[in-house]
Amino acid sequence: MTNDPSENVGFSDFVAILRRQGRIILLSCVIALSACVAYLAIATPMFTATALVFVDPAAKDLLDPVSVQSGVTADNARLESEVEILKSDSISVATLETTNLYLTDEFGAYLPWYARVIYVLSSQTPPAPEGDQILQDSLSRFQDALTVRRRGLTYLVAVSFTSREPALAAQVANAHAETYINAQVRAKAES
Repeated sequence: MTNDPSENVGFSDFVAILRRQGRIILLSCVIALSACVAYLAIATPMFTATALVFVDPAAKDLLDPVSVQSGVTADNARLESEVEILKSDSISVATLETTNLYLTDEFGAYLPWYARVIYVLSSQTPPAPEGDQILQDSLSRFQDALTVRRRGLTYLVAVSFTSREPALAAQVANAHAETYINAQVRAKAES
């Protein structure tokens, strides 16, 4: 015979614990549920659109179209390089300019909430942002909303963009893919 208290605990003991702690349990559930409802009421819905880009990893020589160089290692390196090009600042800035995204409230220049409070309390007008600052702020927010990933081991690259407006998300994802393709065409034409 052992004196282990866990052996003597039965269903009636659990019911007694629930009766004694019922108010605390109920209050905890109400607080957690209220916090969830408040978050859902305040949170802004976000929409993500995805454009797929096919990357042909075969190196083609325009002067010698018969010679095709390929290999699994070279293909993977080429695809990862193209993903990095899609994430680059130059393609992102070109997309910002094409879509005029820097003029929108969501991705344009803005003051943080604490700076707005300070200006309201001091009755001062906030300074107008400068061109370079607008571009840097917009680029930072743009790249936070942009996701570029290779789809598994395929030759597809997914360009995803997240925004508060579904139409804007789709427009920007497609524009970014198109900007990348145009840059690739220009680079091949120049070479």
